[in-house]
Amino acid sequence: MAIRKFTDITNETSTKYDRYKNTQIKATIENVFDTGSASNSPNDAAIQFLKEKIDDIIEETNVQTVASSSLETKIKSITSFPGFGTSNSTALRGDTTTISTSQTNAITANTAKTGITSGQASAITANTAKRDGRYSYHFIVANFNGNINTQQYVPLSDGETEGTSITGRRDNFVAPCTGTIEKVIVRSNASLYNRGKGVTLTGKLHNITDRNSTVRATGTATTTTTADNFKNVLDFSSVSGNSFVEGDRLLVSLQAPLDASKNYYVTVVFKLDLNSF
Repeated sequence: MAIRKFTDITNETSTKYDRYKNTQIKATIENVFDTGSASNSPNDAAIQFLKEKIDDIIEETNVQTVASSSLETKIKSITSFPGFGTSNSTALRGDTTTISTSQTNAITANTAKTGITSGQASAITANTAKRDGRYSYHFIVANFNGNINTQQYVPLSDGETEGTSITGRRDNFVAPCTGTIEKVIVRSNASLYNRGKGVTLTGKLHNITDRNSTVRATGTATTTTTADNFKNVLDFSSVSGNSFVEGDRLLVSLQAPLDASKNYYVTVVFKLDLNSF
């Protein structure tokens, strides 16, 4: 309820102010507090100043009362504490952080989040581009000096002993398990050109299968030779006849129309299936 000022006697509602509503008394009070009239006594100026300051207090009090009335109503409307929540839709105990509706919708729609493509998901399922512990790569150094104008079996067990016979004891490799020949890499410190041009270098895997004494399968790869000190790669990874099983006798041969003895630095790469041990 608003507080009334000094001169608003008529509108006072409390009974304690009834005697001041008497015409004569009311006129006397209004005359004393009338700041626009001449003072009737030495004390009137001080009384009128005091009345103005009290009116200022009344005005400010009324403003604050109006401003706080809505908060007071809300406070009074709270009958009891509803308790802490027990689900994600109610306030939980502790320092609970809430999110806006737009943030909830963004989470549902997966907005601004980076996932993986369907192609990547398929690659993960298929184990694409991942090394499998099932396979082991076996490297054999088979360097030699010789003339490969005719087919030469490279030394798979001891360097410098290439030959033309499939029975050469230092040219054979007995497969320890199932596998394939992947590639043969050849270099030389001499030029592998003939009359300034590259020639066809032919590499072969010769497979003398278990319980046989002659070659029963052959895998062939070719490449065009390069100048000195450049690599020459014979890729067997997808050719027919590149596989073998445990117990097969394997020989690897090189041939190119280069009628001269040269140093050949050779690495043979086998891929072994460890599951077959």
